[in-house]
Amino acid sequence: MLLEYIYNKFTYVVACDAEFTGDMLDSGELNDVVCFVYKDIKSGKKIITHGKDLKKLPFPKNETLFIAHNAGAEVHSWLSLKIGPPKYIWDTMIEDKKLNFGKVRGHGLLKLANRYEIPGVISEELKQYYIDLILSRKYTDDDFEKILN
Repeated sequence: MLLEYIYNKFTYVVACDAEFTGDMLDSGELNDVVCFVYKDIKSGKKIITHGKDLKKLPFPKNETLFIAHNAGAEVHSWLSLKIGPPKYIWDTMIEDKKLNFGKVRGHGLLKLANRYEIPGVISEELKQYYIDLILSRKYTDDDFEKILN
């Protein structure tokens, strides 16, 4: 019933994720956004942006529900790109905390995906490898393709 309501209310329902480098000590500097991946859940259309394409939001702000895990990172990335945040954002980490706080250990994206048995989830070790690679800014073109995927 909730999904039906969402699909009727929004033209696009888009899961999104940003990868970025920048201030890891949280001193308030803007992110250096490496890439943004968007997937419209209704149509299955996936859009991967990087380079000059980053500065254009591929879905209209007022017709799209953007879904992100720990959406503060995506909002910070949109601000860094001077796009500004979209009007509608659903943060799955906040929802997970509201539903499961005190019942489970950890509310990270991989833990959440594994709890719901979502197929194709990468390991914590591989995720950490890619995070370290992105932060080092020393990745090859082949590495970057893997990061995008």
